[in-house]
Amino acid sequence: MKWLFSTRGRLGRGAYSCALLLLIALSVILMFFGLGMVSVQSDAGIEQRLDPAGGVVLQFIFFYPWLALGLRRRHDRNNSGYDLVAFGLFGLAYSVYGTTVPLHNTISVADVAVSGIMYIWLLLGIYLFIVLFLLRGTAGENRYGPVP
Repeated sequence: MKWLFSTRGRLGRGAYSCALLLLIALSVILMFFGLGMVSVQSDAGIEQRLDPAGGVVLQFIFFYPWLALGLRRRHDRNNSGYDLVAFGLFGLAYSVYGTTVPLHNTISVADVAVSGIMYIWLLLGIYLFIVLFLLRGTAGENRYGPVP
């Protein structure tokens, strides 16, 4: 489990992809075994639905392992990974904001500001996807260690 929580060293594309799939599988298993689900009474009886607050709890549980894997992958590209930290923290903040702010029928200045920030977040996400999944690591040893 050390490989899931350590931020030291480097991680190649293949190992990163496999570890990320493992994290996704674990989160889906937890979600369907109670965390992230809520029972709702409807006309058809009791239904199981996704619970937004449970989703935020899952994000907090899996945030550090996701971040540790991503940082090691960024280290493979000889980068510190501060962009990944900013991306992750903003995503967490937006999830909490989205579950705590009541819905309303009008558009406020805050809604427009959050929408603008979300477009920037989306562009950063596209950039990080390309860097984390498509680009090769630094050839040879770099400041974060030897080739994985």
